[in-house]
Amino acid sequence: KYLKLDEDPERLNEIREELHLIEDDANYEVGINYLTIGQYERALEKLMPLSYKYEEWWNIFYLVGLAYKGLGEYEEAIDFFYKALDLGGTDVNIYNELGICLYLVGNIKEAISIFGQGINQNNKDYWIIFNRGLAYLKLGIMDKAKKDIEKAYKLNPNDDIVKDHYEKIKGIFKR
Repeated sequence: KYLKLDEDPERLNEIREELHLIEDDANYEVGINYLTIGQYERALEKLMPLSYKYEEWWNIFYLVGLAYKGLGEYEEAIDFFYKALDLGGTDVNIYNELGICLYLVGNIKEAISIFGQGINQNNKDYWIIFNRGLAYLKLGIMDKAKKDIEKAYKLNPNDDIVKDHYEKIKGIFKR
């Protein structure tokens, strides 16, 4: 309504730009909400256009990667997680999610490398340490698997998944 009443072209352009930013913020928040409730295709509908518009914002690429991972499209997810890292994203969750996707497509050695890079970012994140331990286990590198799973357990002995694997690996090494 105000746009129709105002005749100053510069002010009208400023208002339009602000409205687009508000719309982008809303799409970003809605996309995150869709991710949270597992509606990955709807999340992509909101987030993909933002990835074209904000090509330097690593967080958008991370979120798009999560949506593709949720859809089981691991190769696509890998591309977006790598893009998030290329843009300077350092959040340990990027490394963890990328490592998981690499693991799931059978690229275990690269997954171990990525998990290691993430551990260098945050060596107190038990999930990434645990996931690297599982990757070592998959390759049969038992001493490193044991070390990582034990460390993950020490960081969070209350996580049932970590605890279960810790008990199993402990049993393997007692034999």
